[in-house]
Amino acid sequence: MFTGSTMGIFESLIVSALGLSVVFTALAVLAIAIVLFSKIFSCLGIAEEKKTPKVVKPAEEDLSEEHCAVIVAAISEELRSVRGEYRVKSIKEIK
Repeated sequence: MFTGSTMGIFESLIVSALGLSVVFTALAVLAIAIVLFSKIFSCLGIAEEKKTPKVVKPAEEDLSEEHCAVIVAAISEELRSVRGEYRVKSIKEIK
């Protein structure tokens, strides 16, 4: 097949198709392995249980949404963190 010092267009297309088929076969095998392992772990009970956060209703509704947004933005800026790394459960005024 590769007897010369250079490859022709037909030979290069065959090598490219062979390389692509190897890559996509490996991806398919990995996808199947992930599905199988997730099913095995869920049957054994090893999988992580997703905890749903409890929603706490505030006792008083005297703050508007705009005030809450400003307070949460100030907390985010002070902590220098991205959205979702913390959770504000309640906002109380300290006198």
